[in-house]
Amino acid sequence: MRMGLVVATAVLAAFAPLGAKAQTTAPTPTAPNQEALASVIGMPQWERPPAVEFPAAAMNQRISTGRAGVECGVQADGRLTNCKVILEQPTGAGFGEEILRAASEARLTRRSMSNAAPNAMVRFTANFILQ
Repeated sequence: MRMGLVVATAVLAAFAPLGAKAQTTAPTPTAPNQEALASVIGMPQWERPPAVEFPAAAMNQRISTGRAGVECGVQADGRLTNCKVILEQPTGAGFGEEILRAASEARLTRRSMSNAAPNAMVRFTANFILQ
């Protein structure tokens, strides 16, 4: 049973990959890797936004705030696919599982998809606050 209110349920903004570093040497010329060139939808518009709930595991551990980030592929119809947690603070309190559940039910608008590459991705975070 999930109880409680999540304030600022989802901060739906894209962010740079964690640990990104500037390249300091000249790259070796190679054929482009299509997966590496996947476009990231920077300002997604949501037909059905991710709706997170405060995890019971966090409440049981007396944790009142948390944060989780996810990265997903996007299908042509706006559904998210192959999602993976890329940020969870604190770990082991259910925030990662909850953002994955919410992402599985979310959908981008067709407008968001109109200029996206076939292998587009979206990244977003959710901030959890129990009141």
